[in-house]
Amino acid sequence: MRELPTSWAWTTIDEIASTSSGGTPSRTRLDYYGCSIPWVKSGELNDGLVSEVSETITEDGLKNSSAKIFPSGTLCIALYGATVGKVGILALDAATNQAVCGITPRAQIEAKYLFLFLPISALDSDWTESRRCSAKHQPTDRTLDGDSGLFSFRARPHR
Repeated sequence: MRELPTSWAWTTIDEIASTSSGGTPSRTRLDYYGCSIPWVKSGELNDGLVSEVSETITEDGLKNSSAKIFPSGTLCIALYGATVGKVGILALDAATNQAVCGITPRAQIEAKYLFLFLPISALDSDWTESRRCSAKHQPTDRTLDGDSGLFSFRARPHR
């Protein structure tokens, strides 16, 4: 590990923030789409503020999936695929799909710091490359955790 100033400390994401991903309502249920709940997909993370989305979901779509609403100001990061490591800060209350992890920092750290740090950390590690997996090998444990380093992700092959 790199040497840090004496007032700094190495930490893991799970020690400084809570993390959770969303979900996708059934695509066979058209009544789950096209209402008032903004629904963020990983391709909409633009390394800036996320203020517009291409799709919305209904209350029933939210209730009948693992999608959840994150409040405005939540930091999001793409977990896998072509957009892995892309970040965004929600400028609106919005639900996300399973490829997006919402990160809520605890009091001692600001979301803006993580917004700047996480993409650099991902580029500086094997994390990003290991997440460039195909849809058939999506991680099944879709949260960031600190079991194996500063910025890690527990992944298992999808069966």
